[in-house]
Amino acid sequence: MLSTVVSNNRAFGIQSLLSKRGSGLTVQEISEGLNYLEYDGDVPPQPLQLTASSPETYNLIQQLNAAMERLSGVSQIARGSAPVGQLSGS
Repeated sequence: MLSTVVSNNRAFGIQSLLSKRGSGLTVQEISEGLNYLEYDGDVPPQPLQLTASSPETYNLIQQLNAAMERLSGVSQIARGSAPVGQLSGS
């Protein structure tokens, strides 16, 4: 599951734009992965979002991590990683 999220972000991590054919969009690469865009027309180009993963995916990853922790018998505290909000003994 986590590898799917990482693979998706690696494959589509550079933002792309979607624009109407013939819109007069001109692209100039400033540096690797950074482009300067100019367009003719009233409607600006729109981002094409390919890296968004649903919140359910991240919740499932957390649930799988918790299940592995329970099955292994090694808690966060035993690993030296206190649960959020439990940084003191009081």
